[in-house]
Amino acid sequence: MRLNPDSQGVTAADLLNGLREDQLTVLFAKVLPFFKAKKVAKVLILFREQKKFETVADFLEALKDFKGKPGLNPATLPFLALRIAVNSELENLKEALPKAFALLNKGGKLVILSFHSKEEKIIKDFFFSEERENKAKILTKTAITPRDEEIAKNVKARSAKLWILEKSF
Repeated sequence: MRLNPDSQGVTAADLLNGLREDQLTVLFAKVLPFFKAKKVAKVLILFREQKKFETVADFLEALKDFKGKPGLNPATLPFLALRIAVNSELENLKEALPKAFALLNKGGKLVILSFHSKEEKIIKDFFFSEERENKAKILTKTAITPRDEEIAKNVKARSAKLWILEKSF
């Protein structure tokens, strides 16, 4: 689950085994409606009372009866929330955007690919902030999304959105 398996830090198992129910609810509420996040947290607490989380299979087993979005594996969004937490993805994105933008020359383009709404919000907030300060021009007011043909070839592309910002000076 960790993007860099060699890095140190908290693991998904640490979170699943160590967080209180209310803390798990907050973690999952980042990608799920609150009432569903609360249900997921409760299910995971009940599971870990019987068995400690050690593998992804344990996580999937715990959520096997959870009802998620139709057509989506019920563990997909909870798994996403764990991955975001383990890798500090949102914090890293917030930190990386201004650094990447600072490296651009005038007319340079910052091209970002997002995969979920939390990333989109951070990207849009940054882009609009730079545009308001006349430092940049947003070239994609709405994101570029994959065509049906691309999604048919690569199902993982279905949630990808491309954003482009051009540096003004």
